Amino acid sequence: MKTTSYIIAGLLGLGAVGAFCLGAYIGSAVKGTPVIDPAEAGGESVVRQVERFSVLDTEVKIYCDSMRIDFLEDLVINITEVASLDTPLLTMNEGWSKYLTLRESGDSLVMDFDFHGYKAGKTFTYDHDTSNPSIRLEEFIPTDITISVPKGMLKRVNPDRYTRFAFRGLEADSLEMGLLSSMSFDKCRIGGLSFSGKVKTAVLNSDYGRNSSKQEATLAFDESQIGSLVLDVPAASVDVTGEGSAIKSLVWNDTSEKDGMTAILSASNGLLGLVEWDSPKYGNVLRYKMDMKGKGRFALAD
Repeated sequence: MKTTSYIIAGLLGLGAVGAFCLGAYIGSAVKGTPVIDPAEAGGESVVRQVERFSVLDTEVKIYCDSMRIDFLEDLVINITEVASLDTPLLTMNEGWSKYLTLRESGDSLVMDFDFHGYKAGKTFTYDHDTSNPSIRLEEFIPTDITISVPKGMLKRVNPDRYTRFAFRGLEADSLEMGLLSSMSFDKCRIGGLSFSGKVKTAVLNSDYGRNSSKQEATLAFDESQIGSLVLDVPAASVDVTGEGSAIKSLVWNDTSEKDGMTAILSASNGLLGLVEWDSPKYGNVLRYKMDMKGKGRFALAD
């Protein structure tokens, strides 16, 4: 083969590689994802002692004027009850120190996740400023955080829509939640577990470029015993699962602000002893298990 032929072949090869790289870059940019590696809250695990609290709040700010933090995995906060503890302990990767601030407010501990440490000089907020439709996604891999609490200390949790809670070994007469979102309970004994306020909204992507939203949550119980589960929330889709668990009663007080709503409740066989649905204001409908429907106030024996 002549030298000229080798040169032409080499140029063609370089052109193919360049076209592939350019295509990958453009494809990534079109999808709104960064072309750089995601950031991570990594590093060594550290343990920090915190003051006693009865209320736990989480606040996650992921938006600024030019970018949004895009979690590649759930931001999980594990709550573990340890009878031998006198004061709570927080365990996390040291990389979280740039983004997490702990604040005490009365009997509350506030976990404030703010990503100003990710981009200096930027102020992050909860929601997207709709006046700036163009926004860059910055991928971030959160690592789990564990809070070990003394027995009987925790009374209320106010989850953020960007956090997911996992409880283990919790024993309480009552536990209140300020938002109904997906969470798990492993080997817990709770007399009264109640959710109030709103239901976490999931954004669903369609094939036609339009997004829709759906209010839904999954409550997963594993080897847990719950006296009463009370939902003071609007009509939504709620899935209750429980391996080796029992819930004596589930009471759903529909707090919807409009009529014509259908709530959907799915539950494992034998998990719920009694189901009670109450929608006196609008008379909305509950669909429970196999298309069993009811309006107003009624009770179903499982």
